[in-house]
Amino acid sequence: MSIVILGSTTCKLCGKIIQEGDEYIAFPSFVLNQTDPLWKFNNSIVHLSCLRDEPYGEVALDMLRALKESLDAKICQVCGLPIKVADDFFTFGYLTSDRSSPVFEFNFLCFHIQHIRIWSQRLNAIERFKILSGDPMWDSKFIEDTLSVLY
Repeated sequence: MSIVILGSTTCKLCGKIIQEGDEYIAFPSFVLNQTDPLWKFNNSIVHLSCLRDEPYGEVALDMLRALKESLDAKICQVCGLPIKVADDFFTFGYLTSDRSSPVFEFNFLCFHIQHIRIWSQRLNAIERFKILSGDPMWDSKFIEDTLSVLY
């Protein structure tokens, strides 16, 4: 999570200092793909007024809400039970805001680690991530790491 020091931290969008009394939001490091339009919000602090004026501002807020809901609930996609042990937790997290992306539907899915191998969509997910492996819009290390979990 980004750290805010009032009177010192700058808004990522306008470059002005966040002052006491300013309305702002702190985004965590949640965007994995540097070419994603939401990358600019990754691990950043922004004035709410700047966010409202930003073309992707509402999308960023929607994705942040979905991320928080997913992480708060931590419900396994396979068994439907809460994931209570951190070492037994896997999530795709935020992948993309592009609804046409082959992996959009996997945004924020959570799993018990041992259940990923019996997930009914695992082979489908592998194929979709393979499609992205040669795409310059995606970080190849992220794709490799994700595929290694799925295999």
